Amino acid sequence: MPDRLNIIYFVCHDLGKQLGCYGAEIDTPNLNRFAAEGVKFNRAYTNAVACSPSRGCVMTGQYSHTNGLMGLVNRGWSLPVERRTIVDELNDVGYETLNCGIQHERNRREDNRYQVVKESRHVEVAVGDAISYLEDHQGSDRPFYLNI
Repeated sequence: MPDRLNIIYFVCHDLGKQLGCYGAEIDTPNLNRFAAEGVKFNRAYTNAVACSPSRGCVMTGQYSHTNGLMGLVNRGWSLPVERRTIVDELNDVGYETLNCGIQHERNRREDNRYQVVKESRHVEVAVGDAISYLEDHQGSDRPFYLNI
């Protein structure tokens, strides 16, 4: 298998750009370091303003009116099960796919097809699960996609 990058997709609810790494006068040293050592998007825009539709756009690469997720999952909307996402694409090419925390793309978390799911509504638990996974994954040749 050719060298592949590990991917960590870190999503915060309703945060916007209120982080020190974006110039806000808020003390966020860990996220600042994470942004400095990884990739920070300076010109990224969402195609949908609400949580679930914008997540669906990112996961599918399609507008919400195309991918079918036009409302909030906790209000009854769900990305159709047959709709492929980045998780499917990365599963197909040998990545290990992992979700820590919550997801708002589908009603049933199993329908997202992550290989590993560590669900928690508490950020401390989700971050702890992600750190444990990263520590256990050190030295592995298998690339991973971690959605937290």
